[in-house]
Amino acid sequence: MTTNAAPFIFGSETFETSYTVFGDLKSGARPLVVLNGGPGLPHSYMLPHADLHGTRGRPVVLYDQLGCGESTRLRDKPASFFTPALFVAELDNLLQHLRIALDFDLLGQSWGVTLAIEYIAAHRPAGLKHLVLVSGSPSYPLWREALVSLRAQWPRDFRDMLDRHEKDDTTGAPEYQEGLMQFYRKHICNLEVWPPETFTTMAQMGEDPTVYRTMLGVNEFSMTGTLKDWSVIPKLGAVSCPTLIINGVDDEVPDSCIAPLFHGIERARWVTFGLSSHMAFWEEPTKYIKIVGDFLADSGLKNDTQAQEGIVAFVL
Repeated sequence: MTTNAAPFIFGSETFETSYTVFGDLKSGARPLVVLNGGPGLPHSYMLPHADLHGTRGRPVVLYDQLGCGESTRLRDKPASFFTPALFVAELDNLLQHLRIALDFDLLGQSWGVTLAIEYIAAHRPAGLKHLVLVSGSPSYPLWREALVSLRAQWPRDFRDMLDRHEKDDTTGAPEYQEGLMQFYRKHICNLEVWPPETFTTMAQMGEDPTVYRTMLGVNEFSMTGTLKDWSVIPKLGAVSCPTLIINGVDDEVPDSCIAPLFHGIERARWVTFGLSSHMAFWEEPTKYIKIVGDFLADSGLKNDTQAQEGIVAFVL
């Protein structure tokens, strides 16, 4: 494992992207680049993907997107600075810096799904061989609707409590935060004891929530950021490589949000993990790593005819 920083020039400024490589990028094995969620969540919670190096010998690149973790912080930037185009440019710069742009795989989780699609639509990368999209909605308006439906499934007194604090702008109150954690323990990570890496990510994001709050909002229920009306559904046709789509049966990104990905990407497979929510890589790690590893090792769907006839959605 090696950690370093890639200089990134954007406009007239130079920033740094902190990244960690598990394995040897010169080994000849195709590397996997992992895009974390948020936006603004450091990569710590995505560390299970490093197992693809240990079990498959595949180099894995994890990095902190600008504004979080060990990368350059952006506390003083205006809201207009935080656009998908910024993070697309950062990703492209990292690929060029690592000299892997001609042969790589890409995995995006949550917001990372949006970033992956935006990158592909902007650059049409010939070097991208496989794409994995994990628990991310291609449309934030669609996701907002889905969250309303999920919230409606909870008891009335629970919903009334959330409504009251959101109306009074007291979402920092312990009662509200405890309620939010109840929701997260069902729809984000259903493990009785959360892995320390997830708490590390949350603590780092809480220390500097600039990117998250600017682009998303206070939380998923209060999407007031620059992404609240964003959709990449019109851009899904740009994806031409074999694609694996993943979500969990209790995911906060439910099937209604995943379906447009499955139907909009021609060469797609969809797997729903039956014991997971938003982090199948923590909730069902052995099965998750096997399925992702097998997909990346395969040559994928061989041609368009096979893609049209052979794509399946199934529950594990």
